[in-house]
Formats: sequence, C-alpha cells, structure tokens
Amino acid sequence: MPKMAVSTIVAMVLQLAIGCAGTVEQGRICGPENCGGCCVNNVCQVGTSEFSCGTDGVACRICSTGQHCSDGSCQMAEQSCTPRCLGKCAGASDGCGAVCLQNDCDGCCAPNSFECHPGNISNACGKDGRSCDICAAETICQDKRCIDVPDVPDVPDVPDVPDVPKTPCTGQPDGVSCNESGKWGSCQNESCCTGCIDPTTGICDSGNTNENCGTKGAACTNCTDSAKTCKAGVCTGSVSPPPPPPPPPPTDPCAGEIDGFVCENDGYLGACWDEACCTGCYDLISGSCIPGGFGDESCGLDGSVCADCTVSGQTCNAGECASVTLPPVGPCAGAGPSDDWGCLDDQNSGAIGTCRNQACCSGCFDPKLSTCVPSYYLTVTACGTEGDICIKCGAGEICSPWGECEIP
Repeated sequence: MPKMAVSTIVAMVLQLAIGCAGTVEQGRICGPENCGGCCVNNVCQVGTSEFSCGTDGVACRICSTGQHCSDGSCQMAEQSCTPRCLGKCAGASDGCGAVCLQNDCDGCCAPNSFECHPGNISNACGKDGRSCDICAAETICQDKRCIDVPDVPDVPDVPDVPDVPKTPCTGQPDGVSCNESGKWGSCQNESCCTGCIDPTTGICDSGNTNENCGTKGAACTNCTDSAKTCKAGVCTGSVSPPPPPPPPPPTDPCAGEIDGFVCENDGYLGACWDEACCTGCYDLISGSCIPGGFGDESCGLDGSVCADCTVSGQTCNAGECASVTLPPVGPCAGAGPSDDWGCLDDQNSGAIGTCRNQACCSGCFDPKLSTCVPSYYLTVTACGTEGDICIKCGAGEICSPWGECEIP
C-alpha cells in the first residue's frame, strides 16, 4: 500500500498531541455535521486522546485514571493491547490509546476525522489513502476519481405498434363461431360467448343456472320448465329441493302470558306487563315500564308497580321508598352534590366507586334522576360502574355484570 511522507505523518501526530483537529468556520457550531472527532470550545479535536476523547462531533471527554481512548470512547486499559491499523488512515486511533503512523487505506481519508472511506461516491472520492475530494457539479466519481459526466446517446424512436384485436370477435357479426381460452362459443356484441345467450335480453349468460342453462353461445334453456337442473350447461336430472325455511325468530318470555307473570330478561328478574318483561317498575297511569325504577315518583324493581314516594314525603332508595334520611357517614360524608371523590363502597364488598350525593356509588349515577343505580340492578338503559354517569347500550348489546355494554 502507498505510504504517506514522513513529514506529513509527523505533522499529524503533532497535531493530535496538541489536541487541535481544526477550528470550525466562524459563525458555525462544532457538531456532527462538520466534525468527525469531538468538540471543545467550538474546536474540532481528533478525539483519540485521553484528554479529548470522542467521535461524531460530541463534546470531548477526559478519560479517568486507568482508562484509554479507544474508537472515540474511554475504556479500561488492558494489560496488553494489539494496535488495529489494518485498513485505516494515518492519524486514526489504533484502539490502544495511540494513532496509526502508516496509511493502510485503499480508498480516501477524511481530512478531519482520519476516517477511511471507500472513495467511490461524489462526496468522498479518491484512492491510495489520499485526502477525499468532493466532486464538482457536472462531474461524477468513477474508478475513485472525479470525471465529467459522459454524454448519453440519443435513443431512437420506437415505431408505433398497431393495435391488436382484444377478442376474436372484434369486428365480427353476431353468431360467428369463436374460441376463447380453449372454449368454443359464438360472437355476441363483439365478445365470444362460451355460455348461453338469454333469448329475452340478448345478453350472454354464464349458462350454469336452472333458469339460464346452455353452452357454446347457444340460446339459454329454462331447466325448471322440465323439472330438471342445470349441470355443466345441460339440463339433467330433477330440480334441486328448495332450501329449508329459516328458523323462527326467538319469542319473548312474556308472549301470551298474563300481567304479573314472573320473567327474566338478560339475567334480571322481572314481571310480565303487556306481554313484555319489565325489570324496572310498571307505571299503571302511563301503562309503560319504567327502566331502573329509582325515581322518587316512579320507584320500584323486579317489575313491581311503581310507587310515588313524594306522596308520603319519602325518597326512592334502591327501588324502595325510604322515610328516614340518615346523616351522611363514611368516606363521602361532607361531599357536595357535584363532588367526585373516589371511595370504597362498604355496601358492595368495598367495591371502587365515586361520591355521589354524599354516598359512595359503585354502580352508575343517573344525573336525570340524581340517583345511584346499584351494580346489581344495571340494565341496558342504565349501564356503568365505579360511579360513572350511566350510559345506554346500543342495539343488540347487553349490560354485563361488570358494567360494560357488550354484544352477547
């Protein structure tokens, strides 16, 4: 391999010893874009000294006692170290805290970082360990040297190719025999029909249905007229039996039952009213089922008749009219109507909940009725958990025991 002049090598080593690999152009900051070693006070260092160790334009580090700079990082000194200079430029780190004194680079060497490049690209072009060149405009790097871009010979014009008919029936009248993909047929509307032609519409059909059966572009035959089926374009045998009727729709548990009959809907106990299972309470005045049944004027559960707790000055509590309002106790005592403190519901095995109306709600909270729906009375119209606002499940969904709308 070619060797650099002794004077050049001495200059590189001296430059490394004083720690100066180059001052960055005024107005720019030393960094990865312009420094292959490390930076100190906006000056690019080689980055191979124990007092200025680093690479890729990072800030230089001072290695600790017992360490040496190897490949731009401080490493513990080994008792024996074999210099690694194969394929490297003179001045590059030898991996043992020193630098390579001889040039063993087959490509070109970066002037600041002493990195050996292949030398075959325009931004780093060169060979025999010389300093890398940046090829000028209108030139390229070829054979590791910058040359002018060669002229590209003109490509002769390709003569126009005449259009090829898309089908064997292009330009042919109807009824002409044709062959497409190995199947015989007859031309119809400039297309090769290998099935049958519907005599009513004049359109080519696949020819494999009982109503339109046929091959080779002949007129379609209705096999059902002769109580036969179409097989491979020929009417044969007997008509296939009709498919079985669909199963009947599921019946309501209260269909045909009298009012008050016990029923179950989505796992909740209720009573039949107007042949529908009501799991809330039934309003006799409006003749409708009230979901939830936790309102003061419509209080009740399990399909019972709604009670108006306001008549007796009471309030609805878990589906029952309560005449005594106990002072708030427990984790929500003192919480206002809009407070949303987290709490543990001691009425529901310590489940996680939210303070609602100075009480811990572990089910869901109905803001319209201003009441907590317990977790064991959740319905598709009042679903939720941990004291969140009740939501209405979508069509086909149910409210799971853990307060989530799901498709069963």
